[in-house]
Amino acid sequence: MASNDETTAFLQEKWEHLTKATNVNKSVQDKWWDHLKSHYLDPKRKYHTFVHLKRMFDDMEDVKDLIQSKEAMSYAIFFHDASYDVHAQDNEENSFNTFTEFITEADTEEVISLGPLVEQLIKASKASCAEVYKSDEMFGKEDMHFFMDFDISILGYDPKEYKKFSDQIREEYSFLPKSRYNGLRIKVLQQFLQIPNIYATEIFHKKYEKQARCNIQNEIDALQKE
Repeated sequence: MASNDETTAFLQEKWEHLTKATNVNKSVQDKWWDHLKSHYLDPKRKYHTFVHLKRMFDDMEDVKDLIQSKEAMSYAIFFHDASYDVHAQDNEENSFNTFTEFITEADTEEVISLGPLVEQLIKASKASCAEVYKSDEMFGKEDMHFFMDFDISILGYDPKEYKKFSDQIREEYSFLPKSRYNGLRIKVLQQFLQIPNIYATEIFHKKYEKQARCNIQNEIDALQKE
């Protein structure tokens, strides 16, 4: 796995390429890179960090020929957790509002035109009841379906990586008593097991579904024993 410095350098290069391709002024590019970096590198964040963004870009690279708007997808990845407060219920809306601030300062036709697409992608991460999750034979092919899968691909990683992820989530909610956290976490995890498809696209379903269900059940079992 890349070091934190390597991950940051990778993302900075992505950001510079993306903003240059959409004609963003260098001073605005630099200002907003510093803004994103200050939020994603906040010590209070344990999982929702640059490492998470790097994984999403890696996932995107694997299916790049299937993505309809790579620029909208890239902006959505950068901004989807720009606002992240474990106490809040409107992180997706606040993150998109942060992107609208960037749109105003960037003030280029290219960035402005991407606004509706980026909004759809960022807010899709909250759409846990999308139709594609409700049928064994229904899969999505739109960018928003891939974005949702990128965001939760970690669920289907090998058990060691999944354990690290679950520990990081627990740490982000360390203000909760153990019994309270365990109860809430179990409810969230059980929701994943109750739908036919954890992953919205066929390619991610085939790649991660089986391992994700195993990881989730193992975490539930472990929490119930505590």
